[in-house]
Amino acid sequence: MNHNQVEAFEQFLLESFSKDVSFRELRLSQEEVQYIQKNYPRASVRKSPVAESSDGKAWYEVELFLHDRAVLFEDTTKLQIELLQQENQRLVKELEELKHSLKVVSK
Repeated sequence: MNHNQVEAFEQFLLESFSKDVSFRELRLSQEEVQYIQKNYPRASVRKSPVAESSDGKAWYEVELFLHDRAVLFEDTTKLQIELLQQENQRLVKELEELKHSLKVVSK
């Protein structure tokens, strides 16, 4: 998964396991299952007996324990902070370029 897909999937997980929810049935791709297993090794992920969809996704019973949910919230917060910092740097650069262009025009 690329950075944007990871960000969107983390947001999906965050929303899915908010408000003290620790067990959900989720329709996931194999790549998403692997991501959960890699990043939340304590999580329980069991494939449901329901057939796969035409898009290759299948239903899974996913249980994130308290530690995993804490990690999810912490990781998502770090990601949000990183994205805000990147946006801040972009805006600072844009502001500096605007200031420079205004100086050139006013001369």
